[in-house]
Amino acid sequence: MLLCSLLLFAATCFQEVYATYDRKFPAGFKLGPTQVGVHIKQVEFSMELNPPPMMNEEPGGVFLRLGLSRDSDGKEDFPDLIQSAAAHETKQAVCGGQKTDWCLAAVEYHSQSAWEQIVGETVAWPGGTLKIEYYEDFKAWTWNQTITDPRTDKMLSHLATPLHPRNMAMRSIETAVAMLDCANPVVNAHSYHDIKITLSSPDPEFARTGRGYNCTFDVPVTTDNGRTWLVRSINMKEVGNGHPTC
Repeated sequence: MLLCSLLLFAATCFQEVYATYDRKFPAGFKLGPTQVGVHIKQVEFSMELNPPPMMNEEPGGVFLRLGLSRDSDGKEDFPDLIQSAAAHETKQAVCGGQKTDWCLAAVEYHSQSAWEQIVGETVAWPGGTLKIEYYEDFKAWTWNQTITDPRTDKMLSHLATPLHPRNMAMRSIETAVAMLDCANPVVNAHSYHDIKITLSSPDPEFARTGRGYNCTFDVPVTTDNGRTWLVRSINMKEVGNGHPTC
């Protein structure tokens, strides 16, 4: 059921990776991997969300994210994902939201131990601008995620998870629109802005790894020979047609 495949943020079945029946990714962008020996230390960006789709299908849901991964092409066993996400389904029961709201949460997938995950606070969100940050804290030995409302500086969701071999040395950022369990609603265009990526050491060729589909994006730029990179915008196009796919 969808509530175990998409939206039970607070439990261990926020399974966007393995939806119950079906999953499709009609739009996405990837930047990475970094050169061998270089990893991502910090990412900061703004996410601009339009109102969620009108969901008629049940089960079925939509999941939007810009996250971090060690292996953006799936050539290795699936590592953990660091990702603050917006999700939507018919009932919005998890975050107590309405049909006009997204459910937001900071999430880390654990790709072992039955695909469990750790989840931060969940909150209903009607749309607008969000500030999101991911960073490694080697003093506390944690990955940290925060979702903030930039209008009020109120922290909406926070998650700190221990560093371990499955979530260290992240090498890619990825955006995705995921349609789960036959859902195919019209998902409004949304965008990410001022994506600042800090690497552990310079990677002058990092910009060459950018690619996407059903999206447009600015070419990454650097002013310090590849230690930090800035992507001005990633614009995800409207997808879906309102007709279930199965």
